[in-house]
Amino acid sequence: MKKLIFTILIVLFLFEVKGQSLSQDSEGYSTIILPSTNFNLDVADKKANFNISSYLNKKGEKLKSTQAGWLIGGEISAEVENEIGSLFSGGDIASNAEINILFGRKWFSENDPDENKNVIKLRKQKSNLQSKISLFNEEFDVFLKDLLDNNKIDFKLYKMVQFYVSTTDENRNTLNKKLDSIQKGIANGIILDREISNDSYDKIKKYNITQEHKDNLKNNRKITKSISELINKIYKFSFKKLFIRSGFNGTNFRYDLGQDSTTVDSRFEKRNFEGWNLEVGYNIQCMQDHFFGWSYEIRKTNNLSDLKEREYTLTKVDPAVTDGTFSNSTKVKAFSGTFDSFNRHSLNFDYIWVTPIKKDDKTSNTFLSLNPYLRHRIYDNSLKFRNNTVLGISLNVFNSEKQKIMGGISIQTNDLFGVHAKDESVLGDRISIGLVAKFSFSGIKLDDK
Repeated sequence: MKKLIFTILIVLFLFEVKGQSLSQDSEGYSTIILPSTNFNLDVADKKANFNISSYLNKKGEKLKSTQAGWLIGGEISAEVENEIGSLFSGGDIASNAEINILFGRKWFSENDPDENKNVIKLRKQKSNLQSKISLFNEEFDVFLKDLLDNNKIDFKLYKMVQFYVSTTDENRNTLNKKLDSIQKGIANGIILDREISNDSYDKIKKYNITQEHKDNLKNNRKITKSISELINKIYKFSFKKLFIRSGFNGTNFRYDLGQDSTTVDSRFEKRNFEGWNLEVGYNIQCMQDHFFGWSYEIRKTNNLSDLKEREYTLTKVDPAVTDGTFSNSTKVKAFSGTFDSFNRHSLNFDYIWVTPIKKDDKTSNTFLSLNPYLRHRIYDNSLKFRNNTVLGISLNVFNSEKQKIMGGISIQTNDLFGVHAKDESVLGDRISIGLVAKFSFSGIKLDDK
């Protein structure tokens, strides 16, 4: 246990505390990498996973989201096989355990809506309208300045009239009401600081604000809105990541040799298996709601999950006791069957759709993710396993800001095309379900522009 805690602390201090992931399959695996720090516990399959990853600072400053940069991270996972052993035992990582490091590169890209032919067309129409609006406004401004220069109107009235005529297509009625209100205020002595002749008001009211000008103002607003909506529709940004993930895995267990033996030690052998894995992966994040992940992995592993668990009882009788049978017993758990180690090649694909969960018509920091995934596995030098395909789907809830316990559920078929349908206890259950409790130390951060 001390070794594990020490390892976790080293990793935490080496890297800024961030990590992955939005989702995982029933083996605790995902091809998609995101910033956060998480501890995942699969209560159904008795698996624990702690992972972190972070973008390295650039020239001593935090990497901006739109900058290309380097990605580094680490992962520790452990698993109990058939309840033999525990996740942590005797100061060592027990049963199945794995440590990985991750290194990669991130890029940002976006399209340019200004190059879209429909946007160019609308902006040309808007430019033509604005030219006509400007021409009318210039002529009207000359008229107003003449009144202002001859002290027929004051500057305050000049600016008010200019604003309504140049920006409001329904300006005639609105402007006339404003002018009538001012005239009435002056006549009734309510407005005392303005000496404006009635003929100036009449001139402004009678000025020909053409229907064409009103239509131009209205159409200009419509086109401006259309341009904004079109840009929002066609604008896309994406983040791309290329990464290498590699590590070592170890398994320790008790194995039944299945032979006639006179002692427990000769019948049951303590075995240790040491494996390794190497993976090359690629991620694409489109906007903030679509995530794609591909990877190729080669892994040196074994068929421990395929072996049968057996429990034996060793009973010792004390011959010194003559008035009955006096005995004590010890239970021994061990795996039996043909133990096999091999290289497994995996072609992996994940798609994750993310949507915020709204609360009281407001977007919260809590998100829901839906993750269909596919794993195609090719076995090299295996005695029993044949190439097979895994198909599954996972549903998860996570928070982007707070330290919270979240969770998820996954269901998958371990043998989609039934290549081991007639084989007994190969690949475990045909359908497996995972229940994941996820504690986020810093929140799962979605890359954003």
